[in-house]
Amino acid sequence: MPLPLVLLHNVSPVLTKRILNAMSKKTIIITGANTGIGFEAARILCRSGDKYEVILACRSEEKAQAAVKAIKEESPNADIMFMKLDLASLDSVRQFVDNFLATGKKLHVLCNNAGMATNFSDNVRHLTKDGFEMTMGTNHFGHFLLTNLLLDKLKSTAASDGEARIVVTSSGMHDINGQQNRRGGPWTLDFLFCLRNYVFQFNGEEQKKFLTYMC
Repeated sequence: MPLPLVLLHNVSPVLTKRILNAMSKKTIIITGANTGIGFEAARILCRSGDKYEVILACRSEEKAQAAVKAIKEESPNADIMFMKLDLASLDSVRQFVDNFLATGKKLHVLCNNAGMATNFSDNVRHLTKDGFEMTMGTNHFGHFLLTNLLLDKLKSTAASDGEARIVVTSSGMHDINGQQNRRGGPWTLDFLFCLRNYVFQFNGEEQKKFLTYMC
């Protein structure tokens, strides 16, 4: 709803823009939002249906639609939708980005939340469709490509609305002390999940080399 003109009278153009942007609905993408932290974040955000449009970026449509239904039952005015994203497939990541960009929506928040872990005790190497180890391919490489393909949209939103954010959640499995009773070796888990976040700290040249390979 636009502000009454009397409130905007004699207000600087910059301040007016900030006020109107603050009132506009924010678009938020949450990966793996059909369960866990992602679902809870979406549920809480959707309590303010007039403020946020939440996109559940999930692999399973059935589980995601069940999450959408549950959230809408709690918050009937929730602005929420499902979009297909399989982080274990780089083609799926690219298709998701193409589908999102085709909507013409701004992107205020990208929450890289989805995560999984294979059975480390069975000594079987599970691979993604692109030949990466499944845990790293899904939890990190998929998100890395997704983030970089959406960077321009995030930057343009930040330029027009004042800010845009990337949120990266992690897993408790990085905690060596908490994993002492798990089979498969806590050191392996620690390495995999810490490396997931460290790669985002590559310098520009290292990122360029990595993206050349990924894209």
